[in-house]
Amino acid sequence: MNIAKSKAACPKPIGPVVVALPDGAPDGAMDEAWDAITVESTVDGDPYQSGALTGLRTPGDLLRHLSDAFQEADPGDDLAVFAGTLPLLGGTFRFGREWSLTLRFAAHTLTHHYSIV
Repeated sequence: MNIAKSKAACPKPIGPVVVALPDGAPDGAMDEAWDAITVESTVDGDPYQSGALTGLRTPGDLLRHLSDAFQEADPGDDLAVFAGTLPLLGGTFRFGREWSLTLRFAAHTLTHHYSIV
């Protein structure tokens, strides 16, 4: 199997709940909130990824880098950007049928499960 082809063939999973992060205040509230987010994923019940988002770009930093590409966009438009990932615990990509994702921050825990059929 080919990882690139499998990623291109399947839609990105999106959970049913959206939680707003704090806006980018001068005191760095957004960066602190981002760094406190932890994520985990499992494949067929086995741990696959786990860690904090401290090593990934914050949304504000990412949007600054994308601003040239979106000069025509209305600032009030919604935007979804898929970028970056945590290291794989086993160091290699895995294929599987059952995936579970968990995102934790502040008082929120978001989970999403899906199966490949």
